[in-house]
Amino acid sequence: MGKLGLYIEEVNEKTTQNNQYEVLTSSQGGIVSQEDYFNKQVASTDNIGYKIIRKGQFTYRSMSDTGKFYINRLTNKEVGIVSPAYPVFKIASDKIMPEYLSLFFQSEYFQGQISNKASGSTRLALRYSKLENVEIDITAKEKQEEIVKNIDSIKKAIEVEEKEQSILDELIKSRFNKLFGDPLLNEYGFEIKELSKLAPFNSVKNAIVVNNNTWLLNLDMIESDTGRIIEKIRTSEIGDSTIEFDTTCVLYSKLRPYLNKVVIPDEYGIGTSELISMRCDSKIITREYLAYSLRHKSFVNYINSKTGGAKMPRTNMNDLRSFKMPIPPTELQERFSSFVNQIDKLKFNVQQRIEKYKELLDKKMNEYFN
Repeated sequence: MGKLGLYIEEVNEKTTQNNQYEVLTSSQGGIVSQEDYFNKQVASTDNIGYKIIRKGQFTYRSMSDTGKFYINRLTNKEVGIVSPAYPVFKIASDKIMPEYLSLFFQSEYFQGQISNKASGSTRLALRYSKLENVEIDITAKEKQEEIVKNIDSIKKAIEVEEKEQSILDELIKSRFNKLFGDPLLNEYGFEIKELSKLAPFNSVKNAIVVNNNTWLLNLDMIESDTGRIIEKIRTSEIGDSTIEFDTTCVLYSKLRPYLNKVVIPDEYGIGTSELISMRCDSKIITREYLAYSLRHKSFVNYINSKTGGAKMPRTNMNDLRSFKMPIPPTELQERFSSFVNQIDKLKFNVQQRIEKYKELLDKKMNEYFN
C-alpha cells in the first residue's frame, strides 16, 4: 500500500485564448462535451484560463451533492478544456497502468476512502491534496494487466447484452409506428378522445397498505429510457402526497427532466407525488398502447414545450388531461400489446443475464480492490 500522490502529478496547463479547445465536463458516465451533456454550453463565454486536459489525463468535479466523486480519464478526444475548479492530473510513475488506476477510481474501496477526506456541509469538496493521500495497492504490472483484462471482458459482455436490449426496444417502437403512426398527427385517422376521459388520473386519497407491506415507488427507482423498475422497496406507512396504482394503470412522471419515465406496473403499489397514475379501461385503451404513445418522441417534444417552472419544470396538467389521443380499434391495440408482452419476455431474459454479469463485476471489483 502507498499514497496515491506517489504515482500521480497535477497538471496546470491553461488556455491563453478564448474557446481554444472544446469545453468538456466530467460526469458519472465519463468525460463528455459540455454542450452535449447540458444541450448547451453553460461555461462562461470567456474561458481564458480554463484548464487544458489532454488524452490520457484524469479530471473530476471537485464538488459533489451526493457524496460520490467520479474521476475520469480522457480517452475519446485528443484535447479539451474544463473549468478551473476541476483538478487535472496524470500518471507520473511507470509502476501503474492508467487502465488499472481508472478501475481503482470506480471501486467501492476508493469511494469509502474519499468519503472520509471530502469536506463541506451541504456540498462536499474533494481537493487534489486530499486525493493524493488516498491509499492504493500497487500490485505487479502483470497482475494489473490480468485485472484489467478480466474486468474488461465482463464489461464487454454487459455491453453486448445491453445492445440486445436496445434492439428489442427499437423493435417495439418500430411496430408502434407501423401500426399507429405519429400520435400527434393521427396519420391513420383514428377516433380522437381526451386523455383524461380514456385513462382517468387517480386520486391520492384512496391509497392503502396491503398486508402491512406495500410497494412504494419514486422517480429514482425508474430507468429513464425504458421505464424499467430498477429496485423495489416495501413500506408500511403512507405519506400525505401519494398516488396508488395497480395492474390496470400506467404511471407517468410529471417532472420534465424525466421525459421518458413511463411505467407499466406489475402489482399494486403506492407512488410519490412526482408520478401520475392513469387507470386504463382495456375495452377502450390498452396499457401498452398508452405507455408507448406517452414515450413517443413527438409526444415527448409536445409536452416538453408545455412545461412550466424555472428550477424544476413540471408538466402542465391541463395540457396533459386535454391531450387529444388517437384511439385505434381495440383489436389493433391488443395485437400491439401481445407483441410487447412477447418482446418483454425476451427483455426479461436479457436483463437477468445483465444482472448476473453485474453481480460478477461487483464481486471481482471487491476482490481486486478491497
